[in-house]
Amino acid sequence: MASKYNLTPERKEELKKEVMEEINKGGRPKMKPQTKKAMPPRAAVAKGVRIEEKKIINPIVKAEMIKPAAKEIKKEVAIKVIEKKPAVKITAPKPVVIKPVIRKEIKKPVKKTLTAPKIKVKKYSPAISAKSETKNIGKEGTAAINSLFKPDSSIKSSIFTRKLFKPKVKIGSKKMFIFGVVACLILAFVVTLAVDIFGIYKLGWNGQISQKVISVLPLPIGTVDGRIIKLSDYYNDLRIVRAVSGSAENDETKEQLFNRLVSVNIIESELKKYGQEVTSDIIDKEMEKVIAQIGSLEKAIEDIKNAYGMDIPTFKNNVLKPILAVDMLNQAVTKDENLAINQEAKKKADEALAIALQPETDFKALVLQYSNDSSTISKSGDLGWFSQGELPKEIEDSLFSLKSGEVYNQVVKDDFGYHVYKIESKLADDSGKESLQISQIFIKVDIELYIKSLFDKAVIKRFI
Repeated sequence: MASKYNLTPERKEELKKEVMEEINKGGRPKMKPQTKKAMPPRAAVAKGVRIEEKKIINPIVKAEMIKPAAKEIKKEVAIKVIEKKPAVKITAPKPVVIKPVIRKEIKKPVKKTLTAPKIKVKKYSPAISAKSETKNIGKEGTAAINSLFKPDSSIKSSIFTRKLFKPKVKIGSKKMFIFGVVACLILAFVVTLAVDIFGIYKLGWNGQISQKVISVLPLPIGTVDGRIIKLSDYYNDLRIVRAVSGSAENDETKEQLFNRLVSVNIIESELKKYGQEVTSDIIDKEMEKVIAQIGSLEKAIEDIKNAYGMDIPTFKNNVLKPILAVDMLNQAVTKDENLAINQEAKKKADEALAIALQPETDFKALVLQYSNDSSTISKSGDLGWFSQGELPKEIEDSLFSLKSGEVYNQVVKDDFGYHVYKIESKLADDSGKESLQISQIFIKVDIELYIKSLFDKAVIKRFI
């Protein structure tokens, strides 16, 4: 076999040049071998030929790139060199020196040949496929690899999304901060309000701040059958009493003011049961009558100020309205025949009439016995003189038909109660026009007694 592989010196030089050219084509940088060790001579090299390796053979150079001159080396000898198996020693002038880490470089060719700077690949960078590692890397291959490290449009949009996420967090934080400040202010207001209300009810606070709270909030001073009596109404009446009396109120005065408010509440509630209410129009009409009686608006303002210590609006709400409410309730109760108080008044009137119709009965004594109206009792039942046209039409003709000393034989009912009439005297003038002097027994439906009965039955609670 030795004769088969022996070459002439000229052939050796040509072969050496061809091999070095192929090595230079691979673009491998010159590297010093780590160790200089005599290796077994290649079988493909003839005796007396020594090749000094100054460059590492590019491991990714394919077999077809080797020229026919290099292919003359037997495959079995080449395989033995790659696998580092011991080969048959062949005497040669100088042993071939090669880098002993060729096998390791063949396993990881890409890492040894890649000259691009190291890039820290993030999670979103696409990985290099295993297939691309086996390809020859030239200028085009390097450009392709570099393009793999550039994030695509989808990756950019995700980065933009992350950047835009921070302002949203800041906006949300501002909203939460504003919400927290508002919540703290509301809490502080509620606590302050609660403390002031506690002071009003438990400590008797009545300063400017407390008065504002009382005027704005519908705080109750008490309840009547669950209906609220406003604390503001109580303090309004209290200020009026202070202005009129000029002195501080006592416990008795406070009790009277509270009971008055309870009575007004009961009267208004009873009026609603009959479908009635003291409206502003009714109050205004009654106020016009008061002004007409006094003479003028200026005189009325002065008299009301002196008597009650009030202006016109306060007088209308605190004095005139309760009086009208009592009158309206009196009329409503009198018409209601089913009420016990109404039936009792009717019974007493019938008894008085029966006695009055008997001969030689002292009518004035019956007036004192049966009448429950103070004005009637003080006058012994005397109503005065009446001409024709001054009495109610439904009874006028019947009364003028009676003689002096006669008693009308029926009980007369009006909006205020029950009446028993007696003709005391009857006269006629020169023209023949008659006049009557009339006395009466008046049994009124005692609305005050009725309200008192409602007062006693009501469930009343007082908080101050």
